Amino acid sequence: MKSFLPVVAFAALVTPAAAQDTNFDFSGFLLNHSASQPNTSSDTLDNDLEVDTNSFALSATYLVNVGDFFDFDVGGFFNLGDFVVGGDITLRHSDYSYTLNGVSLSSTTARSTALGLRAGYPIGRVMPFVSARIGRGTYDANGGSLDIDTREWGIGAEVALIESVSLLASYDRATFERRDLDAEADSDAFSIGIGYRF
Repeated sequence: MKSFLPVVAFAALVTPAAAQDTNFDFSGFLLNHSASQPNTSSDTLDNDLEVDTNSFALSATYLVNVGDFFDFDVGGFFNLGDFVVGGDITLRHSDYSYTLNGVSLSSTTARSTALGLRAGYPIGRVMPFVSARIGRGTYDANGGSLDIDTREWGIGAEVALIESVSLLASYDRATFERRDLDAEADSDAFSIGIGYRF
């Protein structure tokens, strides 16, 4: 959960200045690339086993303005029409290195494709958002390939630097489950990326 704190700090720092511009449109197609070093854990791993992870993701997101379809004021606090919602697809590549008592054991790779939903609320040139995805992939180990299912959710913020280029930061929680047996691993990551809006 400590990884969530940088996201909060990031949003708090950029919101006051960015809120001066209230006209930025976050709808449309966004392609972004992000990188992270997740903290990976599993009940099936030896407690003394250390796992170093490097992860890269490529995401394509399409968002629409809810206000293009309807407006609904919520108690005078905000209007549902101000939200943007849509879907995304994420391709993820993760490399794992295992060390036990200082001795390097092996390296493995996981690749997955996940589909999901994203919803955001623009505040000037900043848009806090939440996302959720499910997907499938493969885990390569010991010369073989294992099938995995994935469940992911995240919370973060997108900052429009210029008209087409954005900076994104998020906290993501992912669960990877092997389909052939009752074994799963959890991953917590603070990700940072750059995006281009078409």
